[in-house]
Amino acid sequence: MYKNNIIALFFILSSALLWGQNPRTLPDLNEIWNTSWTLIKASNQPILQREMTVKFDNKEMRITGDGGCNSFSVAIKNIVSKKNYIRIKTDSDWVSDNQCTQTVNKVEHNFINNLKFNTLNLSLEEDQLIVTTNHKTRLTFAKQSLNPLVKYIEKHNWKLIQLNGKSDRVYHQYLSFDFSENKLKGKSGTDMFEAYFSTNQKMDSIHIHQLNYTKSGHLKKERQKMQDNFLEALQNGRFGFDVAEQTLNFYKDNKIVMMFGIIPKTP
Repeated sequence: MYKNNIIALFFILSSALLWGQNPRTLPDLNEIWNTSWTLIKASNQPILQREMTVKFDNKEMRITGDGGCNSFSVAIKNIVSKKNYIRIKTDSDWVSDNQCTQTVNKVEHNFINNLKFNTLNLSLEEDQLIVTTNHKTRLTFAKQSLNPLVKYIEKHNWKLIQLNGKSDRVYHQYLSFDFSENKLKGKSGTDMFEAYFSTNQKMDSIHIHQLNYTKSGHLKKERQKMQDNFLEALQNGRFGFDVAEQTLNFYKDNKIVMMFGIIPKTP
């Protein structure tokens, strides 16, 4: 009898302890959407030193990103939310047509092929995004960290003050950054423009792509040439960049090709 009471007491105490414990907190899968993720590991291919990124958009129903050489977009056909993961079915893709080295283009091609015309399971493990394809390929992504520079760069508009080493004239071009949307917009002179961009984890290189701009009016020959040179430099441009003494600098081959100064943002 005494032994039975001890056993019963043991089970009561064990149940009370288990009841008092907090259940394991499940990750918030909403963090997957509209966040920039950088590829850090893939089970079926090497990782490029260039940025390879994705962003899953559940409103526009598409995956956008940077494959290392080209920007891309993959259509999402449907989304099913489960307890521990999200399952999406994807469709066709669009890819820009830049040509890099054979190795870079091959790795990029494999990366994008993993995402299109596929069924993808998306889950979170310790702040990393795990994408498992229908063919059991596993892609691991890390969230692009919010570098302290981000708020500073977003806070201002940036007016061109030097282009290809020339600063002996007044430039009318300016741009601004939106890191939440990875979108760049501004004025190339008389024309408005916008583009998408991606940065690496260290925030010291940037790739600008999908540049669109309006055509308005006629300019004098010299100003038209300056505007065209500026837009041409931005189109599908890959730059090193930094902020130093209130200037934003874009580099090519360790030389400053564009320098921007701070101007206030208008409401």
